[in-house]
Amino acid sequence: MNSSDTVRPLVIAHRGFSSIAPENTIAALRAARLLGTQYSECDVRLTADGIPVLIHDESLLRTGGLNLKVSNVLSATLQDIDVGSWLSPTYAGEAVPTLAAALRETSDSMGLIIELKGTGMAAAVAGVIMKSNTALDKLILFSFDWTELISTQSMLPGIRGMWLVDHALAGRATIDQILDRAAAAGLSGVGVQSSLLDKAWLAGASRRSLYVFAWTVNTRDEMTRMAYLGVHGIISDKPDELIATLDTIASSA
Repeated sequence: MNSSDTVRPLVIAHRGFSSIAPENTIAALRAARLLGTQYSECDVRLTADGIPVLIHDESLLRTGGLNLKVSNVLSATLQDIDVGSWLSPTYAGEAVPTLAAALRETSDSMGLIIELKGTGMAAAVAGVIMKSNTALDKLILFSFDWTELISTQSMLPGIRGMWLVDHALAGRATIDQILDRAAAAGLSGVGVQSSLLDKAWLAGASRRSLYVFAWTVNTRDEMTRMAYLGVHGIISDKPDELIATLDTIASSA
């Protein structure tokens, strides 16, 4: 990332290309990579045996049809659970991937944003990243959990970390307080719910040399607003529409 990113935001696929493939799967990551997105975001949790895997929810109910907590299931067992059929029969048999597998899928041509879900994950996530061949400058850590974010970042010197900001956090702290804390901790920036974002966020981030990513942006009107606002990255379930919107803006400039 550099200052030129303010001209055209990074295109970031949310949970992979999740509008056409099952979220947080190798299929979704591959689709995002083939589309040409610069980054894909994924959610990571720990299994019962402490393996980082890609899944958003605490439970497998929504995507796997089983009322089981991920933290109570062994990583090997997850390979037999279908998390693709809920979206389309085309993806029947798609399994919950490990973070290691996700890094193998993306490391050559697409960056990966790893959102830390849960607590006590730092050592496991850092261990997988260090054993992979992925350059740290292709990775970004996300978390709503301040302690988890800082702990994981401290184990991976040189990796970029970004604190996630939603309405709940914004209701407890001012923009300056949030940005001051991020800057003081050596974070690269913040990932902010797009409905919160305005010029004050971008001006404050610029003064502190922080980046601002917007999430989760799925309408062309909001994509356009974020682009003109000057965010550095836009996270979307529809990265194809985001690319088309940014192309339209660029052609009219």
